[in-house]
Amino acid sequence: FNRHDRELISKSWRKLITIVDLSIAALNVLIEIAKSHALLYQEKPILLTATDDGVLFLSEHEKTLSEFYIIPIPDVTTLNTLMDKSLFYQWAAEHNLPIVKTALCENDDDLHTLISNFPLPFILKPKVRMHLWNTRFPQEKILTITTEDERKTLLAGRLDLLKEMGGIIVQKLIPGGDENIYFVLVAFDMAGRLSGSFSGQKLAQWPPKGGSTLLCVS
Repeated sequence: FNRHDRELISKSWRKLITIVDLSIAALNVLIEIAKSHALLYQEKPILLTATDDGVLFLSEHEKTLSEFYIIPIPDVTTLNTLMDKSLFYQWAAEHNLPIVKTALCENDDDLHTLISNFPLPFILKPKVRMHLWNTRFPQEKILTITTEDERKTLLAGRLDLLKEMGGIIVQKLIPGGDENIYFVLVAFDMAGRLSGSFSGQKLAQWPPKGGSTLLCVS
């Protein structure tokens, strides 16, 4: 990343850290950065992450890092429910929330059968989106299969790329364009009180039909 890129310009952060290998070495780097920060400022810095595996990394090492940073993440049970799409599906079903036909495959050997028999159109996504998915599918948050030819192409040429992901979600595709997606973002303080919210309608996302919000209206 270039900290001067337009999409990274912000008045809210002082340092942007790019860490690809989330290991003990990364933990030590974060600690050293916090110690350097402490020499310049009196308050603890807030540590945020922009990736799913980064959130899991912070959760795993929260006890160590919380000595040096404010880490705004929920308890482990809540975090796992939000991060793991299979757990969130169960939570939604238990609370009678509408959700489309969904199947989870945690055994790589069963992927071919599941994909072969799941009714079209459907999408595929990882149970938890980790670095391996981002490496194999750098431009695709999800894979969309709408025709039998696309299904055959996936089974013949890309099936191996879906293996070793720790679980694949296959889910019925809800038809519609980017503008049919609505969302709500909320922020809670450390006591669980709502401090702010934003509701929006997507006008465009990148990549189209399966990416992050590019343009929206509130």
